[in-house]
Amino acid sequence: MIVAGIGLLRRKPWGLTLGIGTAAAKIVRLVVLYSYFAFAISGVFGQQSAELVARSMVQKRSVGGPPPPAIDAGPLLRVYEQLYTVVPFIAIGMGSIYPAITVWLLARARAQLVSKEKTLSGVAEEHLL
Repeated sequence: MIVAGIGLLRRKPWGLTLGIGTAAAKIVRLVVLYSYFAFAISGVFGQQSAELVARSMVQKRSVGGPPPPAIDAGPLLRVYEQLYTVVPFIAIGMGSIYPAITVWLLARARAQLVSKEKTLSGVAEEHLL
């Protein structure tokens, strides 16, 4: 990102290409990591979260009193499993906004640069003839 930024500040054509590649790589990284989380980790993470919340809901009784009641973590488990399956895709969508805008803007700038270079090369060829 730093090298791409330097290239963009110096208005080098390779800065545009590197900036587009960096932004596209960020989108790919978001999709890969959050999809892995949603499909491989969310079930285990949801189960552990539900059990932790269920245990924390039980209030400890004074010493010598009756044992605390058990709480069924089943409803919590369903909520956390759904939450940890949906939230990664929201994160992909929200996290991809800035890189997608960057790709769009830099691609437009590169297209304008190519168009201007073609125009300049056409004018130079006319002067040579």
